[in-house]
Amino acid sequence: MATLSFQQAYEAVTEHFNAGRFREAEALLMSILGKVKDHPQCLHLLGLSQHQLGRGTAGVELIRRAIDKAPNNAEFHANLAAVLGSFGQDDAALKAAERAIELDPNLPDAHNNRGTILRTLRRRHEAMDEFAKALKLRPDFPEAIHNLATSLLDNNQPEEAIVYLQRVAALRPNNPETYNSLGNALLMLNRFQESINSYRKALSLRPQHVDAMTNLGHAMRAQNRLQEAMQTYQQALTINPQASEPRWAAGTILLLQGDYIGGFEMLESRLFHRDKLASFAQPNWNGEDLQGKRIMLVAEQGIGDTIQFVRYAPLIKARGALVAVLCQREVERLLKSCQGIDLVVPDGSATPTVDFRCPMMSAARVLKTTLQTIPNQVPYLAADLQLSASWRDRLNRESSGLRVGVRWAGDPRHKNDANRSMPAGMLAALSKVPNVRLYSLQKGVDRVEGITDWTADLSDMADTAALVSNLDLVITVDTAICHLAGALAKPVWTLVPFAPDWRWLLDRTDSPWYPTMRLFRQPTVGDWGTPMSQVTAELTRLAVRTV
Repeated sequence: MATLSFQQAYEAVTEHFNAGRFREAEALLMSILGKVKDHPQCLHLLGLSQHQLGRGTAGVELIRRAIDKAPNNAEFHANLAAVLGSFGQDDAALKAAERAIELDPNLPDAHNNRGTILRTLRRRHEAMDEFAKALKLRPDFPEAIHNLATSLLDNNQPEEAIVYLQRVAALRPNNPETYNSLGNALLMLNRFQESINSYRKALSLRPQHVDAMTNLGHAMRAQNRLQEAMQTYQQALTINPQASEPRWAAGTILLLQGDYIGGFEMLESRLFHRDKLASFAQPNWNGEDLQGKRIMLVAEQGIGDTIQFVRYAPLIKARGALVAVLCQREVERLLKSCQGIDLVVPDGSATPTVDFRCPMMSAARVLKTTLQTIPNQVPYLAADLQLSASWRDRLNRESSGLRVGVRWAGDPRHKNDANRSMPAGMLAALSKVPNVRLYSLQKGVDRVEGITDWTADLSDMADTAALVSNLDLVITVDTAICHLAGALAKPVWTLVPFAPDWRWLLDRTDSPWYPTMRLFRQPTVGDWGTPMSQVTAELTRLAVRTV
């Protein structure tokens, strides 16, 4: 009779847990454990209930106690992995998932959980392999299908992701996460109204879904519906005032509209590369006296951002500081040409002891930059004289004419690359302009007819700067190359997508960041033909004048 009573109680716990009634499950489990002390299944379920109720540390301890009682239970190890992974203990979580697979290679949850951790660690292909293994074992496993779809999105494969997300929607028609992810896939394909509909479906199922609300704002922002996007971000912040992404996104709209004081303040909520900042125990610099102090400027985003914001190093140096810069290895040699930098530290090197750290983009906030006070004296970077001379000799052996560097695409890993890049075929008209010779600044692609390609000889940005310094003009989409040319004070024509990055502002044909830059804008989403026609006409006129 006692066994039957326990079985009935345990079945009731399971019913509560599966229905999401975690407090009821917790209460009943505590009652059972008062009678059947340290029952491993009850400890395990209580640990999961604690986790669902926001008590992750207690949940881990309880699941570990269950494992102590039943060390060969693969399910316990798999769920320990999920709980540890949910609050960032990735190494321990990975070990727990791998132990679960070792105990039971046919446990779908173990493979799914290992995949989730690998995705967090940006080991995307390994993660997708694990999700595929989980689905082979359990074809209608909605979590694994959804996780595979989001991994495909990470890998810039939205069409493939949509197929899987539609499968999930059929299995879980009332799950808001499915529609949020489906919205993301549709947005990547510029299927704006469909993405908006999907986000709104997610919000109808969970009105307080901050991620879906934020992503709805992104869909509006991608159409330059800035007022609606801002209202949506503000609504997300009303739900969760601590949410970083809608605050960061709202900041970019303020910056796009020229409000640099408000915009850079909100941009502080952006997600820094924690691995770079974690090595510094010192505080962020917020304007304290730097006389006799040492400060590390940290390049915490892309190479283009590093080139754009390293301009603040001389201003900080003028305050009496010794200035070090932690940067990507690709720009190490180039940044040594910047006046005001005492030490350049490439990623992966030992970092010196400093008094303050300053994420590079934060310098604009601390120094209260406005549109009128941007430090835009160029050049603030320089090509190496010996490298530049070598490229000059090489170019002089070529036929005469206007020397124009071209770049038509960015890093395919960039989440907005599909919008800021264009097909190489769009350059065909440029190659036909008389008295012009085109030189590729696009590494890692097949040769394009009509464009001389020496990029195999460019090992880093110092090499690229030496080539660019000998060109008459650079024509590029929004990539690090436009920042490089601008920082070197070379004439540069930048092709800007319809929904521009914040730094290009609205409607302008010039840039307050780079005096030698001209902007050519898409009039509608995806229309590269119009700005390329303008560029071709302008290049033709320039080539005639330089004959």
